[in-house]
Amino acid sequence: MINYYEITPNIISRKETIIMFYGWGSTIESQIQLGKELSELGYKVVIPEIKYHDSRQALNNHFDQEILQTYFWKTIFESIDEEDEMIDQFCLQKENTIL
Repeated sequence: MINYYEITPNIISRKETIIMFYGWGSTIESQIQLGKELSELGYKVVIPEIKYHDSRQALNNHFDQEILQTYFWKTIFESIDEEDEMIDQFCLQKENTIL
């Protein structure tokens, strides 16, 4: 199970849901405002925790050269590999999902 933050607009005017990944070394909390702005456009927004961030085996210093070299691309590819799991867990239709 992947922890996530969900923002649902007051009026859903779009059929698409946005799964919003955040940047390297960032957190869900730092992306909530952007998620709210997208939600104001009528989208449901889901911000999943990415591997090695937040509560998912968070690294001590994402910008340490050795950590960066070891985990940066690993994190990206593991996030891509988790797409189907997220679609299922969040009860979304793949064709109506924006990553």
